[in-house]
Amino acid sequence: MNIVSAYSKGLGHAVRYPRMLLIIYAVNLIISLLVALPMKDVLNQTAGNSMMLSNLVKTYDSAALSDVTQAADMALSALRSQVLWAGVIYLLINIFFTGGILQTVANQNFTVGTFFSGCGRNFFKFFLLGLIFLLVHLFFIAIVSLPTGFILKALSQRPDFNELVVYKTLAIAFGVYLFFLGYVFMANDYSKSFLILKNSSNIVKAYSKGFRYVNRHFTKAYLLLLFLIVAPLAFFALYFYVDVKVTAISKFVIYLSFALMQFFIMSRIWVRFWILSSQYEMFADDYEKDMAKKALAKQIQQQRIEVVQAQLKSEKELTKQTLENLKKKA
Repeated sequence: MNIVSAYSKGLGHAVRYPRMLLIIYAVNLIISLLVALPMKDVLNQTAGNSMMLSNLVKTYDSAALSDVTQAADMALSALRSQVLWAGVIYLLINIFFTGGILQTVANQNFTVGTFFSGCGRNFFKFFLLGLIFLLVHLFFIAIVSLPTGFILKALSQRPDFNELVVYKTLAIAFGVYLFFLGYVFMANDYSKSFLILKNSSNIVKAYSKGFRYVNRHFTKAYLLLLFLIVAPLAFFALYFYVDVKVTAISKFVIYLSFALMQFFIMSRIWVRFWILSSQYEMFADDYEKDMAKKALAKQIQQQRIEVVQAQLKSEKELTKQTLENLKKKA
């Protein structure tokens, strides 16, 4: 499958199942509120009746903001563990939902029951894939960071050393890191596609299939990933641009910012669904074609073997008959 077909099919899946997106969004919102509401109470208790928060709502006051931040620092420290656990739960929930998303795409149908069934059935497999991804990611970080450190150390000892060389070296190292990061991300996502497509539980085989697929279809896989992130990046850049430009503080602006943030979260979930769907469609189509080619090649090879065996058998019978004729003549 070419990247245009995968791109459009993934977009079709992302548009076709709005109920699933709403379920994922609702759960993400609940997790966010579990952190935001206690933090709001702490800020209110810290500010007390000093009207500092009211001043911030009416107009931006850097001094008032500084007072609130300093006063809330000790109180917020008690919530750090809660924020940490919320982050862990958020990651686990997203791994959980990834299984349901890919199962829905594979089934070409969505019901709440089948969605959550796919989430539960694939959670442990995808969790193990995530651990392998973390190890591989750390390995590639070491590959990039260790040579970079040696190079910077060697350059710092030269008499013509300057800071510009450091920035250029770090920029190159960061570019190489992003390249490897995209490579590992793609292999991880295509490994999930293999597990769903073949209904397999072999994590090691799935990861090897993911890396093998990226190696065999490197250009196509990377171009699809770039196409899938260009449009969302443009939207997210627009969102942050608007967010920075809005400097006046009022209740309307606060409500508008909240609405934009929710739209941003919903869009991020939708984009993730789009990426997973497109990658699955392309992987499934290419995998089936590869299997068909292998089956055809195996069939042709078997036919050749049968032809050779038939020839050998015919020659053997002919030789036997010839020997018998010679014996009769003798």
